[in-house]
Amino acid sequence: MSELSTPLEQTPDPDSKQNGVSVQPAQKKRKGGAQPGVKVSAEILAKRREGRLKAMATIQSQIEKSGIKRMDTENNLPISNFQQIPLINQKNYYTDYLKKDDQITLLRNIKEVNFNLNQAKKTNRVKQSSVTNTATPDVNTMADDDEVDDDDDDEEDDENNTSEKVRAGSDVIVIHPGSTSIRIGLSTDVYPKVWKNVIAYRKTSENNDLFEENDKVSPSRIIDNEQSIIINDEEFHKHKKTILANFKERMRYYKRRILPNSNETCFNFNKRQVPEQIAEHNDIHKFEFLNSEELYNDENVHYIVGADALRLDNYDKWYLRSPLKSGTFNDTDPLYKSTQEVLGDLEIIITNALSKEFNITKKNSNNYKIVLIVPNLYEKTYVENMTTLFLHNLNFSKIAVLQEGISATFGSGISLGCIVDIGSHTTTISCIDEGMILNNSQITLNYGGDDITKVFIKLLLEAQFPYTSINLNDVNDFRLANELKEKFITFQDADIAIQIYNFMVRKPNKLTEKYEFKVFDEVMISAMGLFYPDIFKPTALEDGINGGNMHKHLFPEHIDYFSGKYDDPISLGQVNLVKNEPLGYMSDKDVLSYFAESDIANKSTNGNSNPRNASNHISRDAKNFTPLDIAIIESITQCSYADSSKLKKLYENILIVGGSSKISGFDNLLYDRLNIWRSKLLSCTNLGEIFRIIEQERQSFEESQKDKEEKEPFKITKNLLTKVNDVVEESNILPVGILSSSRDIDPEILCWKGGSVYGRLKVVNEMWVDEKEWDLMGTRCFQYKSMFNF
Repeated sequence: MSELSTPLEQTPDPDSKQNGVSVQPAQKKRKGGAQPGVKVSAEILAKRREGRLKAMATIQSQIEKSGIKRMDTENNLPISNFQQIPLINQKNYYTDYLKKDDQITLLRNIKEVNFNLNQAKKTNRVKQSSVTNTATPDVNTMADDDEVDDDDDDEEDDENNTSEKVRAGSDVIVIHPGSTSIRIGLSTDVYPKVWKNVIAYRKTSENNDLFEENDKVSPSRIIDNEQSIIINDEEFHKHKKTILANFKERMRYYKRRILPNSNETCFNFNKRQVPEQIAEHNDIHKFEFLNSEELYNDENVHYIVGADALRLDNYDKWYLRSPLKSGTFNDTDPLYKSTQEVLGDLEIIITNALSKEFNITKKNSNNYKIVLIVPNLYEKTYVENMTTLFLHNLNFSKIAVLQEGISATFGSGISLGCIVDIGSHTTTISCIDEGMILNNSQITLNYGGDDITKVFIKLLLEAQFPYTSINLNDVNDFRLANELKEKFITFQDADIAIQIYNFMVRKPNKLTEKYEFKVFDEVMISAMGLFYPDIFKPTALEDGINGGNMHKHLFPEHIDYFSGKYDDPISLGQVNLVKNEPLGYMSDKDVLSYFAESDIANKSTNGNSNPRNASNHISRDAKNFTPLDIAIIESITQCSYADSSKLKKLYENILIVGGSSKISGFDNLLYDRLNIWRSKLLSCTNLGEIFRIIEQERQSFEESQKDKEEKEPFKITKNLLTKVNDVVEESNILPVGILSSSRDIDPEILCWKGGSVYGRLKVVNEMWVDEKEWDLMGTRCFQYKSMFNF
């Protein structure tokens, strides 16, 4: 072994000591570098950086010389002609996007509002307990209180905090727009303020040609050689004969005696009447007119709003416009040239009503919320523009939307029923169950109280009404005609006799004139037009409803953002009546075939949200003049034909509301008409069981047709019809119940009253839409914040 070699066991240990001195192994010295633990100088780092840059430049020059330099970044050529497949994003395998309420802004806001309300109530409860109880509360008692449910806490707060009860709804304004008037009031008010839906402007040379028709007399009449008034309208007389025949049949059925020559007696008496002039100091109900000439010359008066617009003594230099009609914007009126004019008039009317009645202006309107009541078959464009008007133009803080049918149930205190709302221009029908309108039950009829007024005046003129110059195009005469209708129209059979009445005619700058006249059956025949609405069609044509001077709509129909189709709400009941195919006119076999068709699932539409399709599409200008009793049967049957218990409850809870429903004896006549026009099939208690039998037969028939190449349609056979008739004969008849307005509330304001009740409920806190949410989501807000499927 060499002397230089050292055995392994003789290798010194790093920690060993030699001669008392520790020996460390020799460490290698880095070439060109600093010793370990010593910081490298800046000069060395700079030299290294320069060396790397020189090396990169050398490599790049060699690549350019060889011709393999990468050029795709300069000429944008792809690396390969094959499609580049990106890497799979692991998030695509599963996601919970928009599957939780917390991910939807509106629902998250609702939770935050409820949480803040609960926290505020708990804080108030703690403050009250600290004031009332000076002793230190027990820890266990406090723990038990924290575990109490929030609803129980709310009830205790409502019982203990009476001041909070008073404040509830004090910042909520309920608005129910109608065709002739707008009802506005705080949610805490007992009655609303009624403002006429009209505004007066000065006439100008630009629009003078639009007022030529106002010179026409309505209704049109002819004076013969004997100075007798003749209504020259063949269609009117044709429908009048039909109503007279039914009227006489009803009187015979109830054994009411009709005196002969009653009409001739009224005719001769009225023709001889001469008005009696009443001195000004003797007229206790004198009507104060406004001086139109002074207002016209006043530069500070740009328009006249509401009832004042109907009190002018002369309309030669003024004209009237109404922004609302039949539950939507009056955008077919030739007096309107743009949508902004319609919205501007509506804003002026509402602003004046709020400032004069409630001292609410745009400066303090941000402290108030709005509950807007809309029609059952609303137009989405109408709801959208009204919401924008209140949140942006009028500067209200929040808004909630409620349908008229649901609002009527809140006002009357019922949870299930068929709501019949008779207004001045339209009559609406809807079936409500637990705060929701049942699908396919919404129906809108294009006649109302104003049509009854026009027919009533026609009948009076035929009976030689002493005020022969009455003109319904005149504001004062139309007011008089409405007063006569409200006083004398009746459905009570016992009151149909020769009656003598009197009325006053008040004209500006003239003495009041008192007239006496006699009436007989005119007081009932005119109102029976609700069940024979064809008599209203001539008057509708005079008003331009089916054409005339009306132009196309200024507001377009609402279109779904995704499908591009019209998405205004629609119901099968409305579609059938517009097409003149109501179930009340069908035979039992046709009714069974209608519901047993193979595409019955496709025919069913959501009454609130489903878009129109080719088979169910109806024009927005299509008019519905179906009799009221037939329309009620259609509405109830369409929504509950498969559920006998619901069908029975709807027939037993028919609620009549609206200003034009206040006709004496209306409930009795409607009761009789419904029992007359319901067939045995539609009025039997086993209707749901019958349709289940039909459905089973249809399914078995379809199974037998599976193997056939040419499939036959399902038909109602004689054997099946016999089986159904046996079930009908064994069943009972569904009873009919007409409800009067509960709690002695005027049916004219019942819908508004329901809105005021809704504005004080706790659930409305989840329905408010503010300006920020509206700007962000638009009409999609109502998909999450409404009592119906928008």
